[in-house]
Amino acid sequence: MSSPRSYHHGDLSPALRTQALLFIREQGIAALSLRKLADSIGVSAPAIYHHYRNKEDLLRALALTGLERFNQEIYPLLLATPPNWQENYRRFAHAYLDFARQDPELYELMFGRTLWKSPGDDDYKQAARQTFRRYCEALLHLLPPLPQPIRLAQMGWATLHGLAHMLNDGLAFRPEDLQDIADYAVNWLALRL
Repeated sequence: MSSPRSYHHGDLSPALRTQALLFIREQGIAALSLRKLADSIGVSAPAIYHHYRNKEDLLRALALTGLERFNQEIYPLLLATPPNWQENYRRFAHAYLDFARQDPELYELMFGRTLWKSPGDDDYKQAARQTFRRYCEALLHLLPPLPQPIRLAQMGWATLHGLAHMLNDGLAFRPEDLQDIADYAVNWLALRL
């Protein structure tokens, strides 16, 4: 067992998030417990409860951190200049899928059923909805006028989300085919606009 570490006020919460993310990357979301996390970081279990009410509270904090990263790294690709919707969307699609492939457990927390199925409409769910709204607004700005632009945005996100989940679940195609499938989807869309 690890010896207890001294954390200054405010230091423990980021350390818990960092360790929890490492834990779920190695063992999966379901394997995480606050007691195991406390043991791995060398603090008492009650110390964790000063920062997070329960496991779901900690997972929501991780998802919020992931959404912030997504919004800083991935979303801006839609707004690149000069605006070229096809190239911007292709870069966005590739980056989205790379994000999901490189960090599947974090992606699952951000956009998967683990937290969406939990009760309550908390800050995490609002942030996830806002991420999708920003994506829709960027597409509306990029694309030529269309009769149902929201449906197109939903279809595009659903395609990327489906590809990400199929890959991370080990279904249907090889990782090296992912970019080609994304390119095919963008090219198909381009032919219809």
